Amino acid sequence: MEPALLRRIEEASLNAWPPLLQMLYDGWLLRFANGYTRRANSANPVYSGRLPLGEKIGQVEQLYRERGLKPTFRLAPLVQPEALDGLLEQAGYADNALTSVQALDLAGFSTQPAPAAHYWDALPPAWLEAYVRMNGVAAAHLPALQGILSNIAARRCFMLLLKEDQPAACGLAVLETGLAGLFDIDCRRISGAGAGPPTGDEPAALGERPGRRPGLSSSDAGQRAGPSPVRQAGF
Repeated sequence: MEPALLRRIEEASLNAWPPLLQMLYDGWLLRFANGYTRRANSANPVYSGRLPLGEKIGQVEQLYRERGLKPTFRLAPLVQPEALDGLLEQAGYADNALTSVQALDLAGFSTQPAPAAHYWDALPPAWLEAYVRMNGVAAAHLPALQGILSNIAARRCFMLLLKEDQPAACGLAVLETGLAGLFDIDCRRISGAGAGPPTGDEPAALGERPGRRPGLSSSDAGQRAGPSPVRQAGF
């Protein structure tokens, strides 16, 4: 994948799950969301800086610990500087929660909307209730979750699939400058895990522009075994 596209994907992924607070520190983007999700509570080395790496890591650790958060460094393929991974390992850090980001060109991709699928641009109570239940979100984290979802500046699509009038699958799609990102697609309550409506319908519902339109899927590597609907969709 070309570096320019990788950077676009990285920026879109950060925008799709914004923190409650953030700050730039010598080229690193520090994100805070009261401990809810690693993505929103991590240090992201975006650009090279001027400070010595050891000093910068120490300052970042202090900023997170002052907020009662475990220091977490999110390393993307274009991380700056490249030596950071080895330096963090020497400091006692280890790889955790590897993420698989898959891409699919949506040009010419089409599907029929599922009759039992519902879509919203604004956060609906029915979707939030289903998401909280399916993902086991603790009550203490509910305000942070609502804040994160409300802070998404790009176009959103909240998706809910019903089976026998009960929520069976849910997910979030975020559209930004021709990229359609799919996040937290939970299909575990669908018999056979599969078939397509929860994953295949989201891009069509967003109405992307003509031309080359990458669709993105983000999930924890190895999180789901078996015939993942994301893989069945062609990612």
